[in-house]
Amino acid sequence: MGVLLPVEYPKIERAIELAIDMINENEVTDIRLNGNKLSASFHISDLYNSYDNFQKACDVMKESVVAIVGPMLSSATVGTQIACSKLNMPQIAPIASEAYLANNPNYNYLLRMLPISTVESLAITAFIEHNGWSKVAILASNTDFGISTVSKFREIISVKSWTILAYELFHTDKDGNLSDIKSNLYRIKNSGARIVILNCLKSQAVQIFEYAGKMGLMDKGWCWIVVDAIVSEASVLSPDFNGLIGLRYHTNQGQLYKSVSEKYFHRYNETIEPQYLYYFDSVLAVGYGLQAIQHQGIEIKGAKLACSDINPMPWSDGQLMLESLKQASGPSTTSSVNFTSFGGPAKIGFDVVNLHGRTWTKVGDWTNDKGLNLDDNQIYFLRGTNRITDTGSFVRGKNLTTTTILEAPFIMLDNDSPINGRRYKGYIIDLMDEISRNLNFSYHIKVVADNQYGVRYQDINGHPKWTGIVGEIVDGVADIAAAPLSITPERQQAIDFTMPFINQGITILMAANVEQSFSLFQAFSPLTIEVWISILISIAVVATFTTCFSRWSPFDYYGKAVDKLRRLQRNKRMKKISPEDYRVLEMEKENEIESFSFGNNLWYTLSSFLSQDPERTPRSFSARLLTAIWWFASVVITATYTANLTAFLTVNSLQISITSLQELAKDSSMSYGVLTNSSIEAYFRQTNVSPYLEMKIHLENVPNNSKGIQRVLNSTNSKYAYIGDAAMLNYAKSRNCNLTTVGDFKEDSFGLALPKQSPYWKEINLQILRLREDGFLDKLDATWFRGTCKASSQSSMHDPIKFQSLAGVFYMILIAIGLSFAILIIEWILAAIHDTRQECSKITFKGAIYQRLQYIVKEWLQDMRCRSEIGEPNAQQLNTGTLETIGLSKNSTII
Repeated sequence: MGVLLPVEYPKIERAIELAIDMINENEVTDIRLNGNKLSASFHISDLYNSYDNFQKACDVMKESVVAIVGPMLSSATVGTQIACSKLNMPQIAPIASEAYLANNPNYNYLLRMLPISTVESLAITAFIEHNGWSKVAILASNTDFGISTVSKFREIISVKSWTILAYELFHTDKDGNLSDIKSNLYRIKNSGARIVILNCLKSQAVQIFEYAGKMGLMDKGWCWIVVDAIVSEASVLSPDFNGLIGLRYHTNQGQLYKSVSEKYFHRYNETIEPQYLYYFDSVLAVGYGLQAIQHQGIEIKGAKLACSDINPMPWSDGQLMLESLKQASGPSTTSSVNFTSFGGPAKIGFDVVNLHGRTWTKVGDWTNDKGLNLDDNQIYFLRGTNRITDTGSFVRGKNLTTTTILEAPFIMLDNDSPINGRRYKGYIIDLMDEISRNLNFSYHIKVVADNQYGVRYQDINGHPKWTGIVGEIVDGVADIAAAPLSITPERQQAIDFTMPFINQGITILMAANVEQSFSLFQAFSPLTIEVWISILISIAVVATFTTCFSRWSPFDYYGKAVDKLRRLQRNKRMKKISPEDYRVLEMEKENEIESFSFGNNLWYTLSSFLSQDPERTPRSFSARLLTAIWWFASVVITATYTANLTAFLTVNSLQISITSLQELAKDSSMSYGVLTNSSIEAYFRQTNVSPYLEMKIHLENVPNNSKGIQRVLNSTNSKYAYIGDAAMLNYAKSRNCNLTTVGDFKEDSFGLALPKQSPYWKEINLQILRLREDGFLDKLDATWFRGTCKASSQSSMHDPIKFQSLAGVFYMILIAIGLSFAILIIEWILAAIHDTRQECSKITFKGAIYQRLQYIVKEWLQDMRCRSEIGEPNAQQLNTGTLETIGLSKNSTII
């Protein structure tokens, strides 16, 4: 028989030689060739060149063979089968399994040891479905062998509505080296996939795993599923790849497996790998076929066949040999040799294996009749993970180019960039930071080159094009647009918007006119009614307690007069003073009572509040403390009132002359404009509805929002109005109290924009929805849109002073009253001590306190009952000398 081998595959030759030797030496008990010997003619063919395999097959058939075994790949098998089918030469393909090899009338002399690759796709699908995954990446060699399996798998995925996050085909050179495999792996990593299906040769898989390990594709959370052709290479895989999942054709370790494995190890000092067992069994199939022919009493001989003849003669016994091979059966190292009438294996099944260390361990199986059977307790994935999920994220790990435009407060240059390392700040930056953090991607800002949002135009060839941010998305310059970009029907035809992150409208920005409004009670406006009432109550309270302290303190004018009078009373009883002198002191006491009566103290308190000098001030420390605090409170209240009155009289309120878009259109003295090349300009240009129709011919547009706002500020008497997005104009108004906005018309919204059919759209759109529900967008509004001016520019710029603003002053007065009471008690204690130390005094401290208290109460009651017994009638009894004496005591002059 002839054997086609790829270069540098000595293990195939060893397996075939061992099989031939065991058959010839009758060590395979089920094969007896009656003295005939089986031999092999080995030919090296190009693994990837079909024509070379055709030529090698022709060379083999010149040597009178009865069958050809090989080659390895399906594409090479096709080249060989073209020659074999033409000359009726049976061909056994040990591992070729592409679907196009089955049931093909052009390949009717082909037998396959393995089922077609599409069956393996069914087993892979069952495993993925068992784990609940629906998103995968596919990496395969760009050959018939690599593509065939994954093609069927892609068909299955389409039916199940699963998602292929990445589909990568790699190329190899003549030497079997992978070209640009890093780019393939990079795209898989950035696709967001975590489940990778690999279909290639085992030698290629080893290189791929090495690169993938360096790039982080073999870390925890990843699952690689490999096909049968790779599983047999366990001995050369690094333990770092422990946890790989593989599918291996269901071998069951047939009856001959043990003896063959032992003989192979004994002869070559190595373990025979599963892949090469198929070559061993292919030789057994030839032996079983020849034996079946001999049992029929037929002796066949190989013929020298020539492919180059114009009319080549096919092998006359070829059909007989083919049928004998199909009908032959017997034990083998894998499943028993047994073909169907179509040339494929009769029994189809796959083992599900898991790489534990360096050993592929069977953890389940799949058959076409029973489906998948797994032992989940034995399965673990890379890095020992027992369970992983397919993230299904397209954006995870990506670095998105983000186009934007400098527009406060959305995107602004960050003056603190040398400190924090950030070049930009603003609403959009905070929004993108949150989205990228949640979806685990990064982004870099690219300011749009032409500083425009985007309008459609036609190029010189008449093709529609876009300027600005929209143009960069359409042209693929950027992955996402993060800017205050209005969502319009025209733009939605070119790009996809997320749900809005800001809902707003269009408004008019104008300079505020300052006008005076007059009122009869304008002077009372700086303070609220509560403050005025508190001031009046404070005046009365201070006057009341000043009266009490002046009357009760032994060190005030009245207290001193009382002390003198008490001493004179003692002298009067001792006949040491004349009645006339006593009357003078009585009159002085009454004068002190009158000077610090409640009425006079009320006047004194009001005078000091109005910054007028009082006629007399208290003498005792208790009364003086209260008086001093009142003076301080008066200064604070008066200064606050004066400052706020100035503001009220200077700017009472902002009044605007225009209240709607219709009024603006009718006012011929006003000029107005919008942003050039904006959605608002397009709306004015396209609509035929009043007042837009009348206004569009008078528009004086500006190149950017900043210039529009500055033109409004520079205009006098509100001669220019700027029409724009409410969000930006309200922000400008909140930062400058000389601006005001009018109206809110034509509802508008801002959204993030992505290219049509962008794989990132769904995830980012869901994030916007989640951030809105979580209140994050409201927090951004509070952070970036609240300024120092009132939200309503038509309200007063200066509010009246409320009680809360001056509450501390009134609390201070109450505290002063309490402290004055404490000082009054101390004064009484000192006065009582002084009384006990008077010459000839035998009164105790307690008695002195009681005596003073009794005297105060007596005098208070007498004053309440009648002003004085020496009132006006007694006053008439005083002569001129007496009055003169009193006057001298008060530094007064009688007129």
